[in-house]
Amino acid sequence: MKKPARIEDWSIIYIPGTETIPENPTPLLQGIVYDHANLPDGEHTITSPITFLDVKMNKAQTKNTLYNLGAPSKEFLKFLKDEGYKLTDYNSGVFDVRKNKL
Repeated sequence: MKKPARIEDWSIIYIPGTETIPENPTPLLQGIVYDHANLPDGEHTITSPITFLDVKMNKAQTKNTLYNLGAPSKEFLKFLKDEGYKLTDYNSGVFDVRKNKL
């Protein structure tokens, strides 16, 4: 089993949905990676689509990589707070990462 990569200063971003399903944008992680199989330590990256996210366990799975989540981006936390949410809402069912619904 390969060691998980670590992503720091991360946030969740979305790319638009397809023409056939425009209301279903795709969630991705962006941040600074370490211990990644294909990227040098300290490189900023945007991941492949998120397939699993557990912020309480600090884990995220994308199409290709398992990540240990480090500290989220301060700007991302501020954005969530300004919108009336908190990071743990990703685990409470308030926010469905696959459907971009708060």
